[in-house]
Amino acid sequence: MCSIRVNIRYHYLFACLNNKIYFQGPYNVAWGKYDVCHGPKRANVTKFTTSLTVEKNNHYIGVINITFLEQTVIEEFKMSVFAIKEKRKILLWNQIVVKPCQHFALAAVIETYVDAKNCVVRKGSYNCNLNFTETLHNFIGTSFFYGEFMMKTVVFSKKGNIACLIFNPIFTKKTT
Repeated sequence: MCSIRVNIRYHYLFACLNNKIYFQGPYNVAWGKYDVCHGPKRANVTKFTTSLTVEKNNHYIGVINITFLEQTVIEEFKMSVFAIKEKRKILLWNQIVVKPCQHFALAAVIETYVDAKNCVVRKGSYNCNLNFTETLHNFIGTSFFYGEFMMKTVVFSKKGNIACLIFNPIFTKKTT
């Protein structure tokens, strides 16, 4: 059995998960896998392609070209986070955001890149270069557990799937 200890001064956390101690603190992040997946709905309301590039400053940029086939309301965002240990996935948590245009991290991304007003996206094509490194820092903060994780992100409306991505961020201790 282990307990959780926090050191606020240095922003480090020792945490217990399944009776194993993990170290948490400032991190660097890289991506191992980045791929499109199939959403839970039968129909898709978009067509999209995506790729991941790395800039000089080690920021990962997701280049996303998405075409909305009809006017669509973005109604739900789901993210599942798994730890990857010895090629096994261990579910850590699921997060569901029912009103993504009211979410502190998602609202700006949605409004900026697909020009959504009240989460309504007009039919048409949109291109965006999304800084995944910055977005991840905004979404989970400056501290996280070190290691490899798998995140599955699904965005959909009542009409169908909008997007589905699987990516494996790899968190390592930040060197000063």
